[in-house]
Amino acid sequence: MRCDHFRDAFALIGSAGVLVIDAVTFFISAVLILWIRVTENNEAGETKKVNLDQVFSDFKEGISFLKGSRIVQMISVIGLAINFGLMPLTVFQTPYVSDYLNMGAGMLSYIKILMMVGMMAGAFVTPRLLKFKKGHLCVAAGIGMGITIVCMYITPDIRLMIGKMALLTLSMFLVGVGGGILNVVIGGCMMAAVPRDKMGRMSGLNAAIMEASMPVGSFICSALALVLSVTQIFALFGICTILFYLLIGGSRSADILNTNTEAEQAER
Repeated sequence: MRCDHFRDAFALIGSAGVLVIDAVTFFISAVLILWIRVTENNEAGETKKVNLDQVFSDFKEGISFLKGSRIVQMISVIGLAINFGLMPLTVFQTPYVSDYLNMGAGMLSYIKILMMVGMMAGAFVTPRLLKFKKGHLCVAAGIGMGITIVCMYITPDIRLMIGKMALLTLSMFLVGVGGGILNVVIGGCMMAAVPRDKMGRMSGLNAAIMEASMPVGSFICSALALVLSVTQIFALFGICTILFYLLIGGSRSADILNTNTEAEQAER
């Protein structure tokens, strides 16, 4: 009964209305957060109010630290690449399943479950893979994700349902595995490279940078949809992902993740 009410409400206000409500709720959340009065304890045991000037000061300090740390820069770039490479899957997952795979809503849940299980599996096996260099591990995981995204271009053309399901299952699971490995590796590098007293602001700044790629990637996907099919967009983003990781692997840019981060902290 409740689901019927939700469907009726959606039909009444339309998709544009849903997006407006989504935007308004985010705005209301931002206003409520501004009203929150937070205090924190300093080393002397005194309390001080966190004001807007302090927020901007912390932000500038985070930017300064980012400019001076090649490891954090590489972590941010890889984070951008992860979100950007997966953007077609985020934007076109529903039309891909309904129009190209000719399947129902259950397949959307199946894909999400596969990716979630893959991410957990990737995070679980990563500690056992750290015998390899972290930079090489990131490059391999990124190339693997790119290949599996390209496979989504091939999947709809497979006539046998069992073959189509096998390739789709393997692709979505491996996308999750690659994402899990990358998240664990860059998360560990971030914790090792950033001093403890700067961890909070750098984690927030890095998350903001990675999230910034999402609207840009969504806009690019929407523009490409005017001239390319959904499967062609998957292939394009997959190839770009592969080329990116080949570039940072071939130029040894990812090797910065293998450096002694404790020595870097000592220098700072």
